[in-house]
Amino acid sequence: ALGALILTGPAAVVGHQYLRIDTPVAAVVEHIAAGLVAGGRLAWGVTPVALFFAATAPASWFAVFLGLAGAVTTVLLGRAATGLQSLAPRQWAWTAVVTGWVVVTVAITLRLALSLLLGA
Repeated sequence: ALGALILTGPAAVVGHQYLRIDTPVAAVVEHIAAGLVAGGRLAWGVTPVALFFAATAPASWFAVFLGLAGAVTTVLLGRAATGLQSLAPRQWAWTAVVTGWVVVTVAITLRLALSLLLGA
């Protein structure tokens, strides 16, 4: 999710500039950064749980890892998307840009995760 957010973050900034939203560009970057911080905090908090399962239940560590990675990704993108949406809540075009950005970011996240897991 981190890699996908870094790859797609500039697209959110460009969409913001293109639609001429009445908030500074720094606000877009702040909301994306807030998503990164929220996901990082959750990842830091669940690390002991992941290590516990890896040490005590070696057969289920992969399922636990996938669940925790999904939770971190959801928090990261959810926080960033709600923050971005709050910049212009009544503009349908900005809602479309934010929704499209989330869809593309999720697709890139899944692609990066599959390439990591499968080595392709």
